[in-house]
Amino acid sequence: MSLILRKDGLEIKMEVDYSWENRIEFDWLISSMGGVGSTALMKYLENVAKINPTGFHTGCSRFKHARWPDPFWNVKGAIFVYGDPRDATISLFNRVLVHTHLTNMAVPKRKLIVPDEVQAGPGFDGIPANIQRYMDLNEDVFQFEEMIKNWATQLTPYPRMLVKHEKLYDNPEAVLDFLKCNVGIFRESFPKKKTRSSNWSEHPCAGQLSNLFSGLIEKIDTIPDVLVIPSNEKMDW
Repeated sequence: MSLILRKDGLEIKMEVDYSWENRIEFDWLISSMGGVGSTALMKYLENVAKINPTGFHTGCSRFKHARWPDPFWNVKGAIFVYGDPRDATISLFNRVLVHTHLTNMAVPKRKLIVPDEVQAGPGFDGIPANIQRYMDLNEDVFQFEEMIKNWATQLTPYPRMLVKHEKLYDNPEAVLDFLKCNVGIFRESFPKKKTRSSNWSEHPCAGQLSNLFSGLIEKIDTIPDVLVIPSNEKMDW
């Protein structure tokens, strides 16, 4: 990756090696759909297990928001945190992380426009910066459904745990046990559930979000709160 430094009229171009951020020098991989509080979980887990890095340069990690579990990852197991796509979408827009998140997911970039520049409609290939206008696209730009399906159905030589964000903090024993941690020692220090700063049901786009993700929400409701998929097995979708 190129890094350009400018000082006193001079421009220096340097090649920066971020490949270390994709080296698998850990035992357990933690990933998420985004907008579900995985950073707080990872900051805790990095103290009790050897996991992938919590922080990384934008677009330089293929682990934290992986769209599918790679069967070639040399790990002991992987945890995928997901949740209500309505809350996740609102969270990404509220924190102005739309393009950053798409980059981290390796989703092809699309132009992010200011609210009043162009009208969304047929043939429009941008992403409105305003969530109200984004809903006019009626499109799962973040590909949440495909992502969750991939994590549920991809065959891998290592076990996977799929855990719902909304139930994550009610199940510390399951998470710690999966990571082969001493449950008795670490259970009490496991992060406590925090109340979201926003709730999809109170959002002006609640109806549109529910319509957009109706099929995915229905599917998520059929999946156990904590699901462990053994090596070389998959969930029926």
